[in-house]
Amino acid sequence: MAPSPIFNLSAQDADKILSEIRSSGYIREVASDVPPEESGLWDVVHFVPDSFSPSAKLENQEAIIDHAVETLEKQEWDSTAIVVADERTAKDGSLLIYNVDSTQPKGKRLVGKLRAVPRSVIEVVCNLQVSNMDLKEYANCIKEGDVFDAGS
Repeated sequence: MAPSPIFNLSAQDADKILSEIRSSGYIREVASDVPPEESGLWDVVHFVPDSFSPSAKLENQEAIIDHAVETLEKQEWDSTAIVVADERTAKDGSLLIYNVDSTQPKGKRLVGKLRAVPRSVIEVVCNLQVSNMDLKEYANCIKEGDVFDAGS
C-alpha cells in the first residue's frame, strides 16, 4: 500500500505529529500479532518531502489537492486521502483529511473533508484507501464538535 501524504502547512513539529498519529490503538488492534512499527499500518501516512510540498501560497483546498494529485501520484503516493497540518492544527491539534478522486478534472477532485485527532488518522486513511468507509460515516460518529476521535 502506497503511503498517503501529510502536508505540514503549519509551524508544528512534523516528528511530533507523526508520533501522535502512530500512537493509534487502531494499529495495535489490526496488527496485534506484530509490534506496531513492524506493521504495514505504521507507514500508511508520511510527510511529503519539502521539494514536493505546496507553497505556503496554496491556501485553497482545491489547489492543495490538485498539487498533490499532479505531483505525488507519479512518485508512488496514494492521494485518495491527503492529510494536512494547518493553522488550526496549531490551535487544537486536529488534522484535516481530504478524500480525493484523482480521476476527476482539476478543481473538482475533492470528495469530502473531515478533521480528526492524530490517533484516528490511520484508521480513516486506511478505510478511504480501500473504499471501506467514507468520510460521511466518520462524520456521523462525531458526538460533539467537528473533530472525529475514534478513542484510544
